[in-house]
Amino acid sequence: MSTTYPWPEPPEHEKLIVRLSPGDRDDSTPPNVAVVEWSGERFAGIRPATEDESRLAPGDPMVFATPGLFDVQINGYWGRGFKDVDLGPEGIRDLCWSIALSGTTQFLPTITTDAPETMYDAMVNVATACRAYPDVAAMVAGIHQEGPWISPVDGARGAHPLAHVAAPDISEFTRFQAAAEQRITMLTVAPEVEGALDLIKEVASHGVVVCLGHHQADGETIRQAVEAGARSVTHLGNGCHTVMPRHPNLLWEQAAEDRLYASIIADGQHLPPATAKVFYRAKPKDRLILVSDAISMAGAPPGLYRVREAIAELTAEGRFGYYQSPMLMGAAMALARCLANMVRFVDEGRTPAAYVKHATEVPGTLMGLPQITSTLGAPGTYATLVVWRWDRETPDLVPQRIVIRGRTVYDTETQPTEVPFGRLAPKADIDR
Repeated sequence: MSTTYPWPEPPEHEKLIVRLSPGDRDDSTPPNVAVVEWSGERFAGIRPATEDESRLAPGDPMVFATPGLFDVQINGYWGRGFKDVDLGPEGIRDLCWSIALSGTTQFLPTITTDAPETMYDAMVNVATACRAYPDVAAMVAGIHQEGPWISPVDGARGAHPLAHVAAPDISEFTRFQAAAEQRITMLTVAPEVEGALDLIKEVASHGVVVCLGHHQADGETIRQAVEAGARSVTHLGNGCHTVMPRHPNLLWEQAAEDRLYASIIADGQHLPPATAKVFYRAKPKDRLILVSDAISMAGAPPGLYRVREAIAELTAEGRFGYYQSPMLMGAAMALARCLANMVRFVDEGRTPAAYVKHATEVPGTLMGLPQITSTLGAPGTYATLVVWRWDRETPDLVPQRIVIRGRTVYDTETQPTEVPFGRLAPKADIDR
C-alpha cells in the first residue's frame, strides 16, 4: 500500500521565528534570533527579530535553524537502496522521503558498481520517480555514478564487487546517461586505469563533475586527471589501501591539490577524528564537503544481522561492520549526525552551525547549484530549511520541523510524517 506524503501547494506567505545558532541560556551574548519569511516556494528575506518577536523563539536554546542539507553521496537509507531495482518509482519515493526526513533535503542518489543492467535499471527507477513525483524531483539534484571504472585492486576497490569492475567505456556512460534522462551529474573513476583520462576529459566537457575515488594513482596521474577535468575526490581517506608509503602517497597528493574539492565521511568510523581534523585543515574551506555515504542499513536498530554469508554488527554509535572484525561494511549515519560530529572532531566552532556550509554551500557550488546556500533566507532561493535540536551528548542533530520549497513536510508536534522502514537484514542469533 502506498504512503501518502504532504506535498500541498506552497503558502502565499509564511514566516518563522528561528534561532540561527544554538547556545546555552547563560551565554554572555544574546541569542541570535531572526524572522525568516517566504512566499510560495521562495524566500522573501530574513531580518533580526524584534524584542517582542524574540520571546516567541523556541524556549529550548539548543533548537536552531539552517538551510536543508545536501548530500552528494548516499546509497540508501531506512531499509532501502537506490540499486534495489524491485522498489520501482514508488519505492524510490519512499526512500527519498526517508532521507529528507533526516534533514537532508537534497541529495545525489548514488549508483555504485554492479552488473551493467542493474545499474541501468537503477538509473531508470530514479529518473522515472523524478518524472512521476514533483516532490522527488525537488529532492533529487542529480545522480552520482560511482564505478564501475575504478581500480580492480583489493583495498583500493573497497566493497565494490570485482566481477563488475570494468575498463572505462564512454559508450556505456552514454547509455547510463540516457537511462538516467541526463541526470548523472557526478562520476567517480580511478584515474590510473587505462582509458580513464580520456573518459574524464569527455565526460567533464559535458558538465559532469568527475571525482577521483577507489584508486591508487600517483601524484603525477592525479595532476593529469585534474588537467583533464577532474574536480573532486570521493570520500578522501577511504577507498584506498590500508598500508601505503608514509610519503609520497595519494592522501597527501589529493589533500594538497587545491584545485580539487574533497568529500569526507565524518561518521567517526570511516575516519578517526584526528584524520578528519587534518583533512579539514588541509583543504581550503571552500573545498571540503561532508557526505554520509549511507547504505540501506542506516537508521536500522543496533544489533547483529546476517548479510550474505557474513554476520554484521550495527552499533549504537553507527558502526556497521563485520562482527568482531575491524572491517566495515558501509556507512550507517545520516549526514546530520556527521555534521554534529564536526564540533568534537575539529574543535574550531562551538556549534554545528559553524560547519553547515560543508553540507550545503560547498557541495552546492561544486555542483553548480547556487540555490543551495548556507545563508538561511537568502531572497529568491528556495524556501527550504530545517529546525534542529542539537543533542551535544550523542552528538546528533534531530529535526523538529522541515520545510521544502515553502511546504512544511514535517513537524514533531503537528505533522509527524513517517516512512515505514523498508527491508531489514535477518537478525543473527549467536551466543556471545
